[in-house]
Amino acid sequence: MKINELVLKTESFLNELKYISNFIEDRDIYKISNKLKNCTHNLTDILEKGLQENERIKKIRAFVRVNSSLEECKSYLSLIDQLQYYQTDYAQIELDNINKEIIDNYQTALN
Repeated sequence: MKINELVLKTESFLNELKYISNFIEDRDIYKISNKLKNCTHNLTDILEKGLQENERIKKIRAFVRVNSSLEECKSYLSLIDQLQYYQTDYAQIELDNINKEIIDNYQTALN
């Protein structure tokens, strides 16, 4: 998948997360909606810049940041689902698919 396509797909997914976050905001006593927003802040910028880096170490650092953010996001989605604030099965599957594509792109970029 091309970098631009991956970034667009990631942006679309982040919009879905914003919807979920806004949807649960009124009954969110644990402030999960804010944490969900924070863990994805600038994610597409980091992804795009990381894949375009020339230095291997900078690519790796960007990948670690993106991957860590997605894992944190996955934890919050799971918690939202467990608290029955919102059904997040589809979002979790989409997150896994995007994460797989990001890993594939970074592996290609690092070789």
